[in-house]
Amino acid sequence: MQKMQCEMCGSTDIIKQDGVYVCQYCGCKYTPEEAKKLLGTVRIDNTERLANLYQLARRAKNENNTALAAKYYNQIVVENPNDWEAVFYSTYYTAMECKIAEITTAATTITNNFPTVFKLIAENVQEEKQSDIFAEISTRISALSQILENAAVEHYNSHMSVSGVFSESSARITAIIYMVETFADYMVECFKSSPEVAVSIYKSALEIKKKSGGVNNLSKDWEDSVEEKILKISPKYRDVIELRGCRDKLSTLEDHLQELEKTKKKKITKFGAFMFLLILLMGIFSIITCIAWDGGLLYFAFGVFIIWLGGSILFSIPKNNKQAEEDEEYISITKKEIEELKKEIAKLEEEIMINK
Repeated sequence: MQKMQCEMCGSTDIIKQDGVYVCQYCGCKYTPEEAKKLLGTVRIDNTERLANLYQLARRAKNENNTALAAKYYNQIVVENPNDWEAVFYSTYYTAMECKIAEITTAATTITNNFPTVFKLIAENVQEEKQSDIFAEISTRISALSQILENAAVEHYNSHMSVSGVFSESSARITAIIYMVETFADYMVECFKSSPEVAVSIYKSALEIKKKSGGVNNLSKDWEDSVEEKILKISPKYRDVIELRGCRDKLSTLEDHLQELEKTKKKKITKFGAFMFLLILLMGIFSIITCIAWDGGLLYFAFGVFIIWLGGSILFSIPKNNKQAEEDEEYISITKKEIEELKKEIAKLEEEIMINK
């Protein structure tokens, strides 16, 4: 005898009560007319097929076969849309297979998928097992961000002279950075037992921006906002921020010192040229003076001019010496600042190592 099967839950435990048919599992009620239709309803059990798809998808994942993994997980998510594994890996492996022009869309799709993935984990996975899943996803996002970043940067470096490539590359790298940052945001909210994981992910986002140079659409304000997020989790990170500031200042001072010493060298060379010219002119003056005694007024007048020119050069020497002393003092001050900064950097580095 054919049994009625509930459309809502699939149960065949349906009993007639007070003129209607009631599913004893989910409580859904059916009129006699609806119950007749249920007798003709055929439900397909896809449990075995779904199990086979999971086996194929996980095998492809273990073998790093991104194309097959994307194929099977995309089939699974259609039939089992409430499974975090299928929802995450269907977009993850699709992103792994994307082309250069698709990087922005791929990264954005994963970013937009995080709320669903974390919600499904919270609702359907036992709490004691969630930490392993978060660690797994973290490893995958880290790998994906590096792959996409390398591809975007390499494409930019080889096509930077092409019109429009800079803006396109900036959009791609920005989307990757936002993907990493957003993932860290959700880790802070959902993975409270290991806050250091979120800190590491935030640092990855900052590192991607640093490595990309100016090829992104993010400002210094964005960096400050991410660092504030890190400080809320780990106040000791302030030492890292100070260390980076000291290193940036040290680099600026060292460049400045190099320029000062180049300028000093040029001035010394210039002064040497003046001295050479003075000696040369004095020699000429001596010759002309000798000739002037026998050569008439014209030679004598020329000799006087040489004396005047030599005197002008000699008059300028004290002034140049004073300027040289000021330059030397400025260089000395800059060197002292550099040494103090190096000591401060060494101290901060030691504190950071101790805190680790």
